Formats: sequence, C-alpha cells, structure tokens
Amino acid sequence: ETTSRGMFYDMATMAPVLRTVAETAPGLRFGVEDFPLDAAAVDAYAEHLRPLLALDGFGMLVDLGHLNLRRRQHPYFQGGDAAAYIRNVAAPIHEVHVHDNDGARDLHQHPGAGNADLAGAARGLREVGFAGVCTIEVAPSFHGATPAESRPALRGSLRAWRALMAG
Repeated sequence: ETTSRGMFYDMATMAPVLRTVAETAPGLRFGVEDFPLDAAAVDAYAEHLRPLLALDGFGMLVDLGHLNLRRRQHPYFQGGDAAAYIRNVAAPIHEVHVHDNDGARDLHQHPGAGNADLAGAARGLREVGFAGVCTIEVAPSFHGATPAESRPALRGSLRAWRALMAG
C-alpha cells in the first residue's frame, strides 16, 4: 500500500527479520528501499524502527526515479528540491538506484531522458557524504525499448552520473 509519505510497511513483521540480518552478518550494510523517507516515517514506525536505526549497518536505499515520482505526484513532497529530500532522509544511505522518468510513471529510463532532478540529488548525496553503491537501474521494457536498443546508452549514463557526483 502506498501513502503520500511512501510505502506503508508492516514493521512488526519486518523489524525482526532486519534485526536477524544485523545479528547474522556483522559489518553488513543493509536497509529497505525508500524507507524511512523522513522523520515523520520514523515517528509513524517508532516502536519498531528506532531500534533498527540504532543498529550498526542499518540504512536505506534511495531510488532516484521514485524520488521524482513522489516529488511530482504527492503534495507532501512537493516544493522541496531533490537535494533537500536527500538531506532529510532519516537513515544513512547505503545505495542509490539511478534512473529517470517523466514524473508520471516509473519508466527506468537512462539518466537525462526524463525530468528527474538528478543534479540536485547528486548534490544532496555529496552534501551528506554519501560513499555507498550507485546502481544505474535502467529497464528497457519499462520505456518501450529492447535491451539491445538500450545497451549503447549505458556508458553515457554512467559517465553522466559520475560527472554529476563529481560536482
């Protein structure tokens, strides 16, 4: 289920699993995609989420295509820029999925093919000292292409993202 603040999670079920991950694999960095988005999410899930936030290694994966959808579709996120969104997430960011879209659908396009504020997101990531993994997450079938048609643009996508992250 989705709310204006993101996905609605069953934290009573998720929290014990995530705690087991932390206990089983010390030193592993792990988390949930696009969760917790901000302090309001921490408050909403406080009973189960606050203990997880205290664990070494717990963080989140930020999906930049999803960020664009939220910023364009949900009043709660409108008005802020992508850098502010990144600065306000409520957990350490361990991974970023980099893709673009038109703000209406999750198209998983190459960076620069849509209207996502990827430059602002990269600025925000630099500001918070992000040093994790970036994944170029292109799904050709989501935007009417084949893998063969999409493949030549991958190097350009990677170069473009690296340039944005370098500032």
